[in-house]
Amino acid sequence: MSKASKNNMSIAIDPEIQERMKVHAAKKNISVSKLLRDLFEKYIPNTEDDFDTVILRVPHNVKQTEVQLRDWLNKRTESLVKALAADIAK
Repeated sequence: MSKASKNNMSIAIDPEIQERMKVHAAKKNISVSKLLRDLFEKYIPNTEDDFDTVILRVPHNVKQTEVQLRDWLNKRTESLVKALAADIAK
């Protein structure tokens, strides 16, 4: 995206979060602005469709065998269905 096609925007953010963003951006060798653009792209859909984002952090110890992993995922699936179904009921 060229610089001319971008709009400027100001946001207010807690200093602690700003510092975390600076550290994370530096680790990725990108600017804080680029980090924010990436976050917005990830969490704000670019289409008319509405999505729920689900992120699973899978512990290494449950990935030792397929059976362990499947059992762990099945337990989380039930919880996810209940949580998402609760949104439907609202």
